[in-house]
Formats: sequence, structure tokens, C-alpha cells
Amino acid sequence: MGGSTLYTVVLSDHAKHRLRERVVTAGRKTLSAARHEIETRLVAALKLGVVPAPDLGVTVYLSDGYKAICYPEFTGGWKVATVLEPEMEVVEKAAGRSEEAVV
Repeated sequence: MGGSTLYTVVLSDHAKHRLRERVVTAGRKTLSAARHEIETRLVAALKLGVVPAPDLGVTVYLSDGYKAICYPEFTGGWKVATVLEPEMEVVEKAAGRSEEAVV
């Protein structure tokens, strides 16, 4: 995406673990390909004016139904906090932080 720091996506250790167990192990894509898809879809969502959650999280919907939860980094770019399975949804807790839940 042009090398812009604004759109750089970094996978947290937790997100890497979730991607490995949910996407990579199933043989659907590599970790690098998953990160690239998240970055591409995040940029598209931002350009389309996505509204972040109260905790500034942005849900990125992936082609296989999984959802990547991304947060802006203080130093620029975005960090993927976790990856949710298709049947999982983000719910708001009382304090305004998001958490994953199966509904």
C-alpha cells in the first residue's frame, strides 16, 4: 500500500497465534498473505469512512468469514489485536472495551 506508515499493519503475538490456529493450519493462507489481506481490507474500510468502535477498534472482515480486530498505534500504523471466527461477534463491555464472544 505504497509503504505509508499510516496504513502499516502489524500482527500482535496473539493475532499471529489466532491466525495460525484458525486460518494457516487449515491451509487457507500463509501468515504473510493473511496480514496482506487484513492491510488491504483495512485501507479500503478507512477510505470508505468506517466508524471505529468507542475503544477505536476497527473490525476488518476477511474473505473467509474471519474478522480481524485492529487498533491504531500511537506511533502510526495499525495493530491486529485478535482474529475472530466467523460465528464470533464483537460485543461492548460496560467500560467501553471490546471483547470477543460467541452469540
